[in-house]
Amino acid sequence: MNYAIEFSKLLKQRDNKEYIGIVVGKIVSINPIKISILSGEVLLTKGIDLTLTTTAKNKILDSRDIGKRILVMASTNNQQYFAIDTVE
Repeated sequence: MNYAIEFSKLLKQRDNKEYIGIVVGKIVSINPIKISILSGEVLLTKGIDLTLTTTAKNKILDSRDIGKRILVMASTNNQQYFAIDTVE
């Protein structure tokens, strides 16, 4: 393959990914807390890539909360997520 084409492809891979921003997810597990976002494409786990605000912690209490919708905000690099509050 032509060097210029290969180099161009490598540069394209470095382009910034689109910022996810604020989305509504769904609680799928309580222990550990897991939240599904983007129609199930991404599964977030508390302590790994998910941080809960105090408000969210107070609203996710037991297995009856599975299936609840929750507001989630992504960090600017889409690597860390923050559960903000449940959505009624």
